[in-house]
Amino acid sequence: MFDLNTLIAKETAVVAVRHPLKKEPTGMTLTIAGPAADAYQRERRRTAKARFDAGAVTIEGIEGAALDLLVACVTAWSGFQINGEELPCTPENVRKVLSIPGLYWLKDFIDTEVANLGNFLTI
Repeated sequence: MFDLNTLIAKETAVVAVRHPLKKEPTGMTLTIAGPAADAYQRERRRTAKARFDAGAVTIEGIEGAALDLLVACVTAWSGFQINGEELPCTPENVRKVLSIPGLYWLKDFIDTEVANLGNFLTI
């Protein structure tokens, strides 16, 4: 028999942000909440309820819900600067950074890392 307790995923993981093309370390790290985390589950339920209550699904609503989930998943970061100034990790700052059109790759990176089971399970 196999003990399922050995397969319980961690709620959070720390991931290093690499340059999107060179794949070199940037010195930035993110602490992300995965699907097992309460923050992730709460935000998924909140956005699903909002869409249900609205009675209609729009592109703007879907995009907004996706951004809301990414913001909820970033629980801490280090090494993030804008114009040479350290940027504290707050939900407002996470939303600000992820809303910069040229940093779309960072949203994709976070989305990929949240979905990467290897970040939340150990062998």
